[in-house]
Amino acid sequence: MKFCSARWCRWAAAAAVAVRLLPLAAWGLAPNEVAVIANPTFPQSRELAEYYCQRRGIPSSHILGVAMSREEKISRRDYAERIAPLLRECLKQADFGGRIKCLVTVRGVPLKIGAFVPSGETASWRDLIQEQIDRRFQELHELIAQADRLAGRQGPADPLASASAFRLPRGALERSREARNLLRQAQQSLDRARAALGQAQKTAVAPERQRQQLEELEQQWSGLIGKQQRLLTRLRATPLPSEERSLKAQVAELDAKIRPPAERIKSLQGRFETAAGQREKYDLLYEVGGLQTLCQLLVHDRLRIDDELSEAAFDSELALVLWPSYSLLGYQKNPLHQGPVPADELAGAAEPNQTGCPTFMVARLDGPSHEIAQGLIDKALAGEQTSLAGTAYIDARGIHDKVEQFGSFGYYDEALRQTARLLRRQTGLKVVLDDQAELFSPGACPDTTLYCGWYKLRDYVDSFTFNVGAVGYHIASVEAETLRTGQPDSNAWCKRMLEHGITATLGPVGEPYLHAIALPDRFFGDLVRGQYCLAECFARNNPYNSWTVILIGDPLYRPRFAGSKAVGSAVP
Repeated sequence: MKFCSARWCRWAAAAAVAVRLLPLAAWGLAPNEVAVIANPTFPQSRELAEYYCQRRGIPSSHILGVAMSREEKISRRDYAERIAPLLRECLKQADFGGRIKCLVTVRGVPLKIGAFVPSGETASWRDLIQEQIDRRFQELHELIAQADRLAGRQGPADPLASASAFRLPRGALERSREARNLLRQAQQSLDRARAALGQAQKTAVAPERQRQQLEELEQQWSGLIGKQQRLLTRLRATPLPSEERSLKAQVAELDAKIRPPAERIKSLQGRFETAAGQREKYDLLYEVGGLQTLCQLLVHDRLRIDDELSEAAFDSELALVLWPSYSLLGYQKNPLHQGPVPADELAGAAEPNQTGCPTFMVARLDGPSHEIAQGLIDKALAGEQTSLAGTAYIDARGIHDKVEQFGSFGYYDEALRQTARLLRRQTGLKVVLDDQAELFSPGACPDTTLYCGWYKLRDYVDSFTFNVGAVGYHIASVEAETLRTGQPDSNAWCKRMLEHGITATLGPVGEPYLHAIALPDRFFGDLVRGQYCLAECFARNNPYNSWTVILIGDPLYRPRFAGSKAVGSAVP
């Protein structure tokens, strides 16, 4: 699990109040608002869909049979070009009348969608961008070293060091962070070099060679426009008519040099979608705006290709199946989400959909066997027939530092402790909080009705005896990497908890970054209030779609807990 640090937003009191005052009519999922997706090529997939519809009173016409691969992972092309169009056509049928709010995938429907693989002109453009990034950031790296030497911060140039290649990290997030750092460092290094030479001129005549070097570096950094801006700054400050005339002449000369490439860029707008057009644009922008402009654009353009961080859970992508288009890079904000979110570091995390197309709630009835998947339905129905008693086990790690930084390890650890406090106030469950680094030991959690804890990656600990109706999840990466039994057999938490009898769980099929996991105090707070069904609890607390986290369990499941306070009490 990674903590995706950056500028994190804080809780906003007014926003929190607004969330709690949302009209109840916005929620309240009904059986006729559910559609079930089955894979007729997979044994018993249709049978499971029919069984669920019969038990929950969902019209059988709401079963959407779409032939798909029987593998857990499919290609992005298969989803985008074949599966998604078929589902859109089904969901737009007049019989549904726009009523569907929730989609249910059943065993046999793929679990994961592979990354987007560019081809043709797009692949050529990607290769060009990467080549340009390597070349231009190498130049930027050397510029920083030269500027630091001019400022007296480094010794003489080392020919071997300067000859070694510099490359930005290949990962999208790491590359963007390092690029920002280098661009900021380049500006600071040039400022120091300028200040150092200015100070030298006050005490002695600065060497002409150093002044020339600085001028060359500044033009490499900011191009013709930067040079023109520096001349305009001097022009505004000079009181001498002779110098004013000279500066005006130089500004006019630069303006004449800038105009042709600027006009060329404008005239070639339609050709920039080809690799050849892009190469010409990059060369022109380097001439006009220098490395400062070009390096920023290259990093931005690399993110536009959509092949990075574009793997996703099938269910998470399905939530946006009616959206006309969106970036595949990273995640998309979930418009149904009702909690705090961090400032976005992934460029693909666009503002919530403004097209008016619906965002679906999605849940999955799946497991290592048909019997386990069907048992999710039976246990949910049985759990609704009683007030659930038993024990809630909360497994924090004893992290008490930096709890104020949203999305940090300390923040999530405090959220687990807050969950324990909330469950003690809001339910009659026995609550056991472990605030030590170690996890619950094997066999230590009998009579389990609720569970949340962390962090043991792909290494389920057999601590629990799950009651009928139990809900829980383990906060860690890739804990829903597979839901099937295979060789080698996975020990990920979602699969193992299903095998050991849990009624509902959630987890990521790939690396989610910590802030993409539902906050436990909010998720369980919604669940124990009784106001929302399972799918609504997840949708309200799942920050992102087109990402990795999925819900496994009957979406209509609405448990009642012994000693629960009245519906409508505020979630802390």
